[in-house]
Amino acid sequence: MDPWLDSARTFVEQVYRIGSWTGELPPATSLPLGGARAMTRLVMANPALDGAKPDLQLRLFGPTDDPDLQGLRNQSVGYLLAGALALGMTGQDLDGLIPGLVIAAGSIDPKSLLERQRLLGDRPFGPPIPVIPDWLEKLDKFTGRDCFAGVMKAVLDLGKWASSQSKSDAKGISSLSATTLCSGGQLTIYGAGFGRNQPADTKVYVPVAGGGCREATVVSWSDTAILVQLPADVAAGCVGFVRFSGEYHEPQQVTGELTNCIGAVAEQWTRGFGRVGSPIVSCPPCLLRGQNRIQLAGKPSINGFRFTPSHVEPNGQPVLEWNVSDANTLQIVPLPGLPSPPLALPNPIPPVGSITLAPVGGLVPVNGRYRLIATNGCGSTSKDTEFTMSRTPTLSVGNIEVVQSIQKVDNSVRLTAERRTAVRVFVDSGIVDGFDLGAGPNRVGGLRATLYADNVAANTSTSCTGPWVASAEANSMPNRDMLEDSINFDVPLSACQGNVRFRAVVELPGPMGQPPLAWTTGSVDVTFIPKPTQELLPLLITDPSSTSPAPTMTDFFNSLMGPHSAQPFPENGFVINPPILMMLSPVENLKIGIVWTHLIVKVTTMIFLFPSTPVGGIRAGMVPNDSAYPWGGMALPRIGLTTPSFIAQAGDSVVCTHELGHTFGLNHVNCGGPMGPYDGTLPLTITDPGLDVPARMIFPAGTNEAMTYCFPQWPSIEHWDRIFDRIPI
Repeated sequence: MDPWLDSARTFVEQVYRIGSWTGELPPATSLPLGGARAMTRLVMANPALDGAKPDLQLRLFGPTDDPDLQGLRNQSVGYLLAGALALGMTGQDLDGLIPGLVIAAGSIDPKSLLERQRLLGDRPFGPPIPVIPDWLEKLDKFTGRDCFAGVMKAVLDLGKWASSQSKSDAKGISSLSATTLCSGGQLTIYGAGFGRNQPADTKVYVPVAGGGCREATVVSWSDTAILVQLPADVAAGCVGFVRFSGEYHEPQQVTGELTNCIGAVAEQWTRGFGRVGSPIVSCPPCLLRGQNRIQLAGKPSINGFRFTPSHVEPNGQPVLEWNVSDANTLQIVPLPGLPSPPLALPNPIPPVGSITLAPVGGLVPVNGRYRLIATNGCGSTSKDTEFTMSRTPTLSVGNIEVVQSIQKVDNSVRLTAERRTAVRVFVDSGIVDGFDLGAGPNRVGGLRATLYADNVAANTSTSCTGPWVASAEANSMPNRDMLEDSINFDVPLSACQGNVRFRAVVELPGPMGQPPLAWTTGSVDVTFIPKPTQELLPLLITDPSSTSPAPTMTDFFNSLMGPHSAQPFPENGFVINPPILMMLSPVENLKIGIVWTHLIVKVTTMIFLFPSTPVGGIRAGMVPNDSAYPWGGMALPRIGLTTPSFIAQAGDSVVCTHELGHTFGLNHVNCGGPMGPYDGTLPLTITDPGLDVPARMIFPAGTNEAMTYCFPQWPSIEHWDRIFDRIPI
């Protein structure tokens, strides 16, 4: 890593330690000047600090429940706070630079995104989160918000706090009363030239655990000796003086302003800044001969205990590293509850060391958790670390299908404008060795997906509803016949018109506030074709011979749900004329098969003289729903001057689809005995999966064609195309 970036990253980590304080003992409010210089160098290189104005900004302000946007905001807040503190500590012009710093914290250019991730991300060398349009806003809107001004003022206040002038030194110190100490004790600093009384601008600072230094309480002060009460977290390091000059600025409203404007991630970074009550300082230097150095103080300090890397792929070998100060004995033990792999540790364990684990294999994830216990005469200190072994999926969008009833892989089936539409996004997991992340071999669960519909002509983008299942999955070989093998979305009707590009973004989320573990994108272009409406004339037919209730318009609309879902009519694609009521005579008993033939001929050839209401369109007769009837329905297409007509049992949407197909000239497909005539242009079964979009029900390839008498059934592509070309009749 670039040493400047490495130093700045350490600086940011210490800023977070101060800002995230929740315990009783605050962290030391000391930051290294070298880290501040490194952070300043990175910040000043951003074009926004030279006045360059980008067109778009990350939407930092306002509520959001999108964890990925929160992750980017988390990185922006860390960059913003660390940058303000660094600029203040290095004496920069805060009034002139803070506005540019706020803009830089929301920059979306690839260099800025990568730099913030490398500074603040757990996976600093992975790709940044892909920024999607919903996360952006124009610069003038960004800078015009009240939040921009409020955040700028709060960050400026923080920078002025860091710019409060102080210098550290160890002048006059010749020795310490003890170089081995326990927490809470007293220490005498010997030397000369301290002055008879403690100067008002001078404080004694001592090193503390976790890095940095803290003010020690002065018990007595003379020209040659200073007695101090040590803080509870005293550690090894160098003792000295911090001398203050100028005005001290206590930071105000940092937590409240940033939390109100940016959200919970800002509260995590800033809650400590409202309670520190002391200035930021640089710690005293160490004298050449070590006169001011505490060799051992308090409990042992665990400077580092971690796995590098903390995540490995199957058969990877994580390396456990540790670095401990002031310990007499060390133990490294597995934590209970997890089958952690054994460690081949040296005996005794040295204060600084590392071991490489044997290859961690298997087809399921492995978690190893361990605890380091360091002990000396002042007590014990412990720290936990863990690693994970799992397969990182290589996600890819294999195909996107835009479906209204049935579709081919290449999306060549024509689409009706303003009709209920689903988009199926097929995602390949990239796992082929049978590894099980919890959703099954080669599957990846817990995916988060977003779909956008971009209208090419109107240059607009619509976020689609969905997906149908909140936690979607990927598979190594997605099966089109399995609804769960695709991530499925509903498309708003307003987006189903003209030339549309559908864009999918799919990701496997990482830990809260961190980049996704894996992500992929894909797109497909389709065209929605406007279709006219189809006029229908409802005939509600009462059969006195049937004990079933007479059909109603509710039955009629329930029947139309079949054509509405399966055939290429627009969402509001039927014009329904006022119904005509018919009563059959006693001899027209529909329990007799031949009566159905007579009735459909009668319906087809009816002539309306001077009707008072519209009587055009396909004649759609509804008869009682009676299991004693020999037929579910019957239909005739236009023959000569007759009107296309059908009759169907009330409320049966499958029969209605079949009979309406007849009125458009489709004949039967023989699956084993239906009445002729037969249709040689329709297949016996469908070649591609069908989808009932409103019901969210899949019909696998091989399902019976809708013009058969076999069930289940669904329209084929040929069925769809022939009706598509003939609307309206």
